[in-house]
Amino acid sequence: MASLILLSAAVLLTVTASRYATSVTRSRSSGEEMRINKEKLWMDGSGAVVAFKAENIGSKELIVIGVTVRKVEMSWDSIYCYMVPLRSTFSDELSIMSDGSLTGDYVIVDGMNFTRSEGYMPFKIGESALFYIKGPPNIHFEDIGTEVDLGLITLNGHFMSTVTIESATKQ
Repeated sequence: MASLILLSAAVLLTVTASRYATSVTRSRSSGEEMRINKEKLWMDGSGAVVAFKAENIGSKELIVIGVTVRKVEMSWDSIYCYMVPLRSTFSDELSIMSDGSLTGDYVIVDGMNFTRSEGYMPFKIGESALFYIKGPPNIHFEDIGTEVDLGLITLNGHFMSTVTIESATKQ
């Protein structure tokens, strides 16, 4: 009788573990996939600015619900975004901006109108966006030369990249 109870407990535990593994695999293969590239992080006497390009390369639409720098979620009012029109490309480097130049509800950079984000951002399949983030509070002048994590949080995942902090001043 004891053998039967132990055998049933082992089978029940195995079934539970396999169901959990299957659900984790399904949620990670949900079709959400973001690519972060062109990432830059500049620091000068006025503060830090982060810039990057994000692309939805997955098989379904997704919603960005947060942006992190050095594992700290940034406030939406410090994030400026330009949605690249579908079927167009952006392959240039992002221009250096100072912390003080990112003010107001919109900023024009290289002829593109970056608007201050208001919250969650939907991304269609194949859509990309350029981001500038004003003054991450956890980046300091003495951090120049170190690497930090940069991330996008979606409803089903967290997509990360690493960027080296550079000086924005010309020597």
